[in-house]
Amino acid sequence: MYGTQGTHKRPFLRHMRELMGSQVDVSTICGMVSGKLAGVYMDHLTVDTPQGNVHIRLMNICWVRKTMPPAPPPAPPPDPVSLPPPPKRPTRN
Repeated sequence: MYGTQGTHKRPFLRHMRELMGSQVDVSTICGMVSGKLAGVYMDHLTVDTPQGNVHIRLMNICWVRKTMPPAPPPAPPPDPVSLPPPPKRPTRN
């Protein structure tokens, strides 16, 4: 792929290549960019965001982290009408 020459000499670029296709947060000197890591090049990364493709110069990156997909919403509580009645306790004489 274009721009991958020499990444074996640069641990940061090698690590970014391992994250290709993952959802990431990239902190830069200008703010935060969140999206799918789409490209790793010798001098910049490309991140696909809902607003479009963003090119981020490596020299402007503070840190990068892989984000976890959002957790699914909790299941709704069961309908109380469909629950079986509680068991009856034995009575003492």
